[in-house]
Amino acid sequence: FPVTIHILILSMLNLDEDLFEKVFSASVLKIGFEKTITQILYPLLERIGLFWQIGTINPGQEHFITNLIRQKIIVAIDAQRTQLSASAKSFLLYLPENEPHELGLLFLHFLLKRDGNKSYYLGQNVPFEALVEISTKVQIDYLITYLISSFSKKEIPFYLRKLSESFPEKIIFITGLQARKIDFALPKNIYLFNTSADLLEKLKAKAD
Repeated sequence: FPVTIHILILSMLNLDEDLFEKVFSASVLKIGFEKTITQILYPLLERIGLFWQIGTINPGQEHFITNLIRQKIIVAIDAQRTQLSASAKSFLLYLPENEPHELGLLFLHFLLKRDGNKSYYLGQNVPFEALVEISTKVQIDYLITYLISSFSKKEIPFYLRKLSESFPEKIIFITGLQARKIDFALPKNIYLFNTSADLLEKLKAKAD
């Protein structure tokens, strides 16, 4: 879908919400909401990330497009009325402190709810102490987080070890741009995924 992605980039550069709405709606009608996210918007966000790193877009343009996408995912979440399945698992979704990039995690929240799981979405910038306290109030099977821009390379091993030791009985899934660069042995209850798509496949396999 390179042409569709290119048009969406133009809508971002020109702050053209009408163009975004037109392309997004046409894509959902053609291939459905989930594939629009995974096959068009995920690659779009990858491209935007590269543009941002090399300084070819204004941060305001990035915020414009990501907030439009965020609105679409939230509307889809609000529409979910699925009952918990017989094999339902409980997930706690969060982003560490100083981590604002929530679209991938928000989309996972939508998928988990759609498939009849219990999903607790804490969102951005969650202090570690708050995460631990929440885990004492609700029963959870899995923690899921993204590491995109919140840590230096030296900080990541310490954070993951702290996470593992604080939740020794939980299965922890990690993905995101910084996660791809991890080159050290992981604690036994932490599983690393290079892309959101890989994580989605793992969740679907568990559901089956």
